[in-house]
Amino acid sequence: MLTSSIFALVGVILGAILTFVLNKQLKQDEYKTRINEKIIDKRINAHEAILEMSKLLRTTISKQSISETGQLQTYVGMIANKETFENFKTRYYELENFNNHWLDPELNKYTFFIQEYLMNLDLLLKDIDEKHYPDIGQIIKPDFLDFSHRLEESAVKFLTKGIYDYKKEYYEKESYYDLNTTNEMFRKTKLSENYKKLKEKYIGT
Repeated sequence: MLTSSIFALVGVILGAILTFVLNKQLKQDEYKTRINEKIIDKRINAHEAILEMSKLLRTTISKQSISETGQLQTYVGMIANKETFENFKTRYYELENFNNHWLDPELNKYTFFIQEYLMNLDLLLKDIDEKHYPDIGQIIKPDFLDFSHRLEESAVKFLTKGIYDYKKEYYEKESYYDLNTTNEMFRKTKLSENYKKLKEKYIGT
């Protein structure tokens, strides 16, 4: 009789312990699931913001003229004038700074490169009358179209394939290209190719 009572008591204790352990594990799993859902939401929002920025980058304005080859001449809409460019820079910097932690690492590096490009463009434009901005915007339009295409391509790739691929150690890598890579990428832009010529032609005129 005593032995049966002891076994019954042990069974109750073991059952209680097992229930406690299972409930604790379930709560931990639920917590991890909620955290993962929040991370996924933030990553989706960050990449959707990139898609929005890609649309702005490829926005062009007509110069109301036709080229020698019969094409309508357009220029980068984000540098229509000083105010437009300042507003665009602010919007871009906010997007890059608020979302970079949630971006794909390579995409994050590229957004930082664009930010450095804008800094160089700002250095050029600050001493040039805004009446010349459309001409400059026409010359550097290929850069903005390239930026737009690559941002859009990377964001869509993430949204269709990489949403759940979050590895903390992967995101602790450098968030920008090394100096040599950055210089090489910038050297290939129309801004770099024409920088000196644009300064000589438009500063002080």
